[in-house]
Amino acid sequence: MGSLFHGKNGRGGENENHLKSISTRSGHTIELDDDKGGNWGITIKDAEGNMIRLDTKGKNIEITAPETISIKSKNLDILATERIDVHSKLMNTELSELMQVQTRESLVEIKETHTFRAQKADILGEQVQIQSSKENLVLSSGKEVQTNSKSKKIKLS
Repeated sequence: MGSLFHGKNGRGGENENHLKSISTRSGHTIELDDDKGGNWGITIKDAEGNMIRLDTKGKNIEITAPETISIKSKNLDILATERIDVHSKLMNTELSELMQVQTRESLVEIKETHTFRAQKADILGEQVQIQSSKENLVLSSGKEVQTNSKSKKIKLS
C-alpha cells in the first residue's frame, strides 16, 4: 500500500509513524491513527468544522456539524441498550398519523406551564388522582360537569 504526501507533510513509512492522513488544499482531511495508547481511530473533517470521528479506543462514534445534521430514510431504528439522552433549547416533534409510547413507568416534570390540547381526551387507569398542591382545582365545561361512579357517592371534604 502506498502513501500520499504533499509539500507540508512530514516523512512517512517509519515503524513509529502511527498517524496517516490525506489532506486537500481546501482543508479536508482523513486521518488514520494507529496509536492504541492515544487517539486510536479515524477522523474525517472539512475546513468548515464538520467532523466524523470513529473512536476505536473508546468504542464511540461522534458526528459534529456547525449547523444541521439531517438523517433521511424510509425507516429509522434507534436502539440503545442503556439510555438515550436528548439536550436542546427547543424540541419539536411532528407526526402525521400516530404516536405510541410504551413504558413500564413514566414521569413528566414541567417547571412552569403545561398545556394539553386535543379534540377528545381520555385518561384511563385503575386509580386516577388529580391534585392541586397549592391553589384551587377548577373543573370547567362548555356544558355540564358529570360524575359517573358505580358507588353513586361523591365525597366532598
